Amino acid sequence: MAERTLTKRELNRALLARQLLLERVRLPIPRALERICGIQDQYAPNAYIRLWSCLEGFQRDDLTRALERRSVVQATLMRATIHVVAKRDYWPFAVAVRAPQRAWWLGSAQGLVGESRVERRTGIEGWFDTPTEVDVQDLRPAAPAPPRWKQAVVIWLTFFPLSLARSPLTLVLAPLTPFASTPAAAPSTPSRPFSAGPQRLDGRRLPG
Repeated sequence: MAERTLTKRELNRALLARQLLLERVRLPIPRALERICGIQDQYAPNAYIRLWSCLEGFQRDDLTRALERRSVVQATLMRATIHVVAKRDYWPFAVAVRAPQRAWWLGSAQGLVGESRVERRTGIEGWFDTPTEVDVQDLRPAAPAPPRWKQAVVIWLTFFPLSLARSPLTLVLAPLTPFASTPAAAPSTPSRPFSAGPQRLDGRRLPG
């Protein structure tokens, strides 16, 4: 079968038909949005007018109910503008435009803001380092943590034996340290001599 090249008019009509611009059709709102790849909706009534122009029997409350039921999503997507898209199209669009939008924001704010990554390293993930927060200028992804089996080997063959040997070594080496000394005796408080009988406030004995 010989291939036939479409004329410009045929290509034009095919594009208009795909975008639902030739005639009204009967389709669910999510299916229509998937077919036309969403509607740019910076101007709030735009989505209602666009769907009314291409869907047979469309009523204004139909789109409102679809948004409330979350079968349709309104969010910032292409060109950092608000779009209305079908629910299952939202994440593919969002992921596709995330990196270019981030690059555009960083480029437009060049010299005004800085970018860095903060790493918080806890003991076991950082090969037993003390917990720290480091402002990392290198924006490449952080190195993965060592595998669990390697951590277990290091703990059982190195740290655990050292912790067991620590107590006996402390008892043996403590007397040899230059800081080891016997505790000083507590000073004794001299007691006042006992005197029987009534006394005055100045310590003299009363007669009688």
